[in-house]
Amino acid sequence: MADKVKSKGRHANSGDLIIDWAGLPVFSLVGGVTGVRAQFLRSLETEFTKRGLDLAVLPGEIFHNPYTLSLSARHHDLIVVDGPSHLPLQRIYLGESGAEAAGDLFLHGPEVEAVEIFMPRLVARLDELVNRTPVWACILIGGKSSRMGRPKHLIAGEDGRTWLERTIELLQPSVAGIVVSGKGQLPEPVADTIRLADIPGVVGPLAGILSACRWQP
Repeated sequence: MADKVKSKGRHANSGDLIIDWAGLPVFSLVGGVTGVRAQFLRSLETEFTKRGLDLAVLPGEIFHNPYTLSLSARHHDLIVVDGPSHLPLQRIYLGESGAEAAGDLFLHGPEVEAVEIFMPRLVARLDELVNRTPVWACILIGGKSSRMGRPKHLIAGEDGRTWLERTIELLQPSVAGIVVSGKGQLPEPVADTIRLADIPGVVGPLAGILSACRWQP
């Protein structure tokens, strides 16, 4: 049975699943004839390759399963639907202006020079989408070292700092927050770090991973 999609603004409801398309790197390419759009997509692919980014292009004017498309967005830096879409996607206007909504982008032409000028705006938009979702780090503790005779996270280096302290210091610049999952004492310098209890009845690293996923999916 085909998914029934209800949309309001840039949100779509597929069954019980609400998809925030405004927060995903999925755009429909509108405007321009087929050849012009193809030229733009070739230039766009070249620019993405230069930057080590992954681009996926899907045909427009066909039904795209909303759930499948939203999952694909996790594996690509950008997905472009070539043509109008039945979904409330953000749009890239090529060679024309329209009733632009928040998140839409406008490009004056498919020429290489125009695409090179367009790329910083597109990359900035993609960065904005990435930064909308905070990234947290979860450090799993509780394992013991048979050689050192103490919990691994409390093993200290030559500077006196524990493995856990050094790990937290390395992670802090790259994440919005840090949690520690598992049983064990925390060193005094990091004693105020958020703690998560393991899932009852589950052993090993999986217990901490499940605990973190339940706490903040």
